[in-house]
Amino acid sequence: PVGPVELVLKREGYHDYLFKGEVKEGVQVVSAVLLPDRGPISGQAWVNSLGMEFRPVPIDRHESIGEVTVALFDRFLEESQLEIPRAGVNGVVQVSEDRALWQFCDWLTRQDRHSGHLGNRHYYRPFRTDTSGRKNSFVLTLEHEFGALALNSMPDGATVYRDGTYLGETPVVLDDLRLGAFELELYLEGHEVAIAMGELAGRGVQDLVVTLEPDASVVFGNRWTNSQQMDLLPVGGLLAAKTETPLRAFLEYRADQGLVLDPASVATGLNYPAAGVGFAEAVAFCEWLTVRERKANLIRPWQRYRLPTDLEWSSMVGLSGEMGANPAQRSRSDANRFPWGADWPPPPGAGNFADVSAGGFLGGNIIEGYTDGFETTAPVGSFGASSLGLHDLAGNVWEWVQDPYTDGGDGLQVVRGGGWNSAEREVLGAGYRNPVPADSKEGFYGFRYVLEEVGKDR
Repeated sequence: PVGPVELVLKREGYHDYLFKGEVKEGVQVVSAVLLPDRGPISGQAWVNSLGMEFRPVPIDRHESIGEVTVALFDRFLEESQLEIPRAGVNGVVQVSEDRALWQFCDWLTRQDRHSGHLGNRHYYRPFRTDTSGRKNSFVLTLEHEFGALALNSMPDGATVYRDGTYLGETPVVLDDLRLGAFELELYLEGHEVAIAMGELAGRGVQDLVVTLEPDASVVFGNRWTNSQQMDLLPVGGLLAAKTETPLRAFLEYRADQGLVLDPASVATGLNYPAAGVGFAEAVAFCEWLTVRERKANLIRPWQRYRLPTDLEWSSMVGLSGEMGANPAQRSRSDANRFPWGADWPPPPGAGNFADVSAGGFLGGNIIEGYTDGFETTAPVGSFGASSLGLHDLAGNVWEWVQDPYTDGGDGLQVVRGGGWNSAEREVLGAGYRNPVPADSKEGFYGFRYVLEEVGKDR
């Protein structure tokens, strides 16, 4: 039947292969690689994928013959990029942090499962030795007992991760957890990230409730102010910047990146839009802001800033149901459809366009009789908001969107909304797309950004 499916492929001498997917209409071909079972056999000596030797011990377990070496632990540190203090005595690693021992064991478990030396029902556990002069050394035991954790949070609904793997949302029963120390991350919008730590001691179900503390992080669906004091407003499933990106925010990015500042760019004022910005710069700004606010725990690892897509920008100005595979095919100028409404010429206060005051810059290419009071750009938010609460969707600076104009082969990107230099009725139409080279940095190109969730199951 069509729909989600879960299959287990079995073959003697190989580990089981679990397939999860979606069955669609028609014929589908699925490739599966089964790993040879190189796992330990009860009562027999065994060697793992990295050459560590193990001896059988009661009951139905294995123990490493030697202690973990400096060379092996350093390989773990290099591959995991963790910074863990360690020492060495005669080639045997000395690690004082119990948490680090479990991190090492989990890393080695993943290594051996990937190679087929372990299946999903075995894992490594650290065991400290009492060797004279080496009190911080440890051996490994191979275990096959699992437990369960009934995890809840106050308030509930928190997303739970372990080592970057999505486990569910509270309240949740986590089955088949290896015994020993555990560390889980709990995320809930508007609350601090919580770390749930403990020791799973036996095969029964263990209860744990974690209290989450409120913080200033984003809550999707609600108005929110980010670290640059930009208000973001709900638009569909996104949060959209209330205004075009102001110069003060863009200069903060450039200074943080060590980029040279153009003195001419600061002549207008810090609350004016960042103008003369190319497409690549706008994208880089969004990536920078994403990293910065993730580090500050204001947004989560599955949330990011980016430019709006062409269709998302259309939704900001109230357009829907547009036809066409790309902006070039969708571009049009409705005779009576503008971001401010149906009137032409624009009514007073509609936006910052090529008005009478801009005549000195633009000659006769202006909207006769229209005055907005600004020769070039205006401070962001100077004109009335749309029904969604967004400012400057018409005029001030053209706004970059994510999509290429056609298939990307012509090097053209798209700007929307018109700018302070725009006078033509067609150009200011809500559905008009302006194709421009991606590296263009004219003084009327800027951007606004959106914040999106890219999926909690990372």
